[in-house]
Amino acid sequence: MTKAEAVAVLSACCQLSPPADSENAKLAPDAGKMLGHFIVSKDDTPRFFGSIFFADGKVARITRPLDADKFDPLGDDVVAFARTLDRSLATETTDSHAVFISTRHERLSNGEGEVLTFSFPNGRAVELQISTLDTPSKETGKRDAAGLDEILQSPR
Repeated sequence: MTKAEAVAVLSACCQLSPPADSENAKLAPDAGKMLGHFIVSKDDTPRFFGSIFFADGKVARITRPLDADKFDPLGDDVVAFARTLDRSLATETTDSHAVFISTRHERLSNGEGEVLTFSFPNGRAVELQISTLDTPSKETGKRDAAGLDEILQSPR
């Protein structure tokens, strides 16, 4: 889809920030980078719908947030957890690396959950657990929890 077509379609419900015709949007991007715009609501209730990136006069990438209605993406806890996940996946030697991601469902005696495991070729692994207890915890009154662990040793 061309940039003009995308801007026309989006103008029915949304606006781009910065605007598609802004001076910033006219700049030539550095090598390997795309110019992007936030897609936001036009009305008085500010809502973020995603982002759109253009390259060579065409849509190169379009994104939308997942489950933004269920959590505050600006919340301190959410940001701290995302930064912890990022740091746990980072390596000292490089900015990019291969990773194998696996998922599994677990049923326990008092609840269930999902486990996402990020395994690296060097044997290192990081595990994200999302759990729901059958009944709320007596200590916290909550049923849901998330945890992030580095796997120090696992059977091969």
